[in-house]
Amino acid sequence: MVNLRDDFRLYRLAYHFDRIGKAFVGRDGRLSCANPALCGMLGLEADAIAGRLASELFPDLAWRDPPQPQSARCRYERPGSEVKWLLVHLTPLVGAGEGDAGSAVGMLQVEDLSDSVKLENEIRRLTRDADAMYGAENLIQSEKLAAAGQLAAGIAHEIRNPLTSLKGFLQLLKSGSSSAAKREAYLTIMLEELGRIEQILGELLVLSRPRAAQFARTGIAQMIRHVVLLLQPQAVMRGVEIRVLPIPDEAHIYCDENQIKQVLINIVKNGIEAMEHGGVLTIEAVVNRDTAEIRVTDQGTGIPPDKLDRLGSPFFTTKENGTGLGLTVCYRIVRNHGGRIEVDSRPGEGTTFAIYLPVAGRPPDGTRDQRA
Repeated sequence: MVNLRDDFRLYRLAYHFDRIGKAFVGRDGRLSCANPALCGMLGLEADAIAGRLASELFPDLAWRDPPQPQSARCRYERPGSEVKWLLVHLTPLVGAGEGDAGSAVGMLQVEDLSDSVKLENEIRRLTRDADAMYGAENLIQSEKLAAAGQLAAGIAHEIRNPLTSLKGFLQLLKSGSSSAAKREAYLTIMLEELGRIEQILGELLVLSRPRAAQFARTGIAQMIRHVVLLLQPQAVMRGVEIRVLPIPDEAHIYCDENQIKQVLINIVKNGIEAMEHGGVLTIEAVVNRDTAEIRVTDQGTGIPPDKLDRLGSPFFTTKENGTGLGLTVCYRIVRNHGGRIEVDSRPGEGTTFAIYLPVAGRPPDGTRDQRA
């Protein structure tokens, strides 16, 4: 039979080896008899814990005499170590007497929740990341839908250029005032423009799937004359004079003629539209040993300095009803030709687009040489 002495010894052993931290609390709220588990959690020796106020070690624990059952989740920073999260239970001792201030009236039981809190935080982080990812996917989807709408508007913008030219030539033919030679020239250009509409649709794929350019030796003067003839009706309607400075017929560049025409048409058309009250649009070309420079200068409203760096960005435009897609295609085409576009603009005075292209020579890799 186990006597009281044995019961007390067993209790002391259980108290000593318990994995839950334990300590007694006196009427004055001070701790005593901390077991090894509590010492390990707090990083303190039992002697250092003895006499400390429970509310000092565990500020979230409200102490009162007589003690009331309560639990608190407490943040505890061990000396020179990591932060620990502890769950502290205060249990009044049944039958505690009216002894002195140090008499035990309650017991603290402390559990280390640090691993659980870390797991909770990780789950919370993963949940937050998942929500963010879901939100990002929705945002991306929304941006894709918006971009699709802008792309549709951009396609209409690109095709409107040749359609406007076709309409102008049809009006000239309808007037009946053109000579037979001019009518023949108009019909030839109109057929070319119908073909260009189909090609523009293909060029728009450059934004998503670059197409190899068809390089050939091309006369600069002839190419510019074609562009001017194409846009002349629109210029006349807006009171704009297109002035081409002399360009030697022997000046050539090695390029995809249709693509560079598309670049020039876009830039010249933009210049015409920028001159709301008419004016002069000047085209000139300078060719040296390595580089050809084609300059298009208008007398329009100009472009604000803070917007110059954004020219050529997809869907950025300075026009009220524009999409910016035209210049995006221009920059892509010129870059694929190994060239560049530079812009100089003064608000209220006008804008100059300078197109720099390599002169006739070996085409870049990935292109086709179609010289005869």
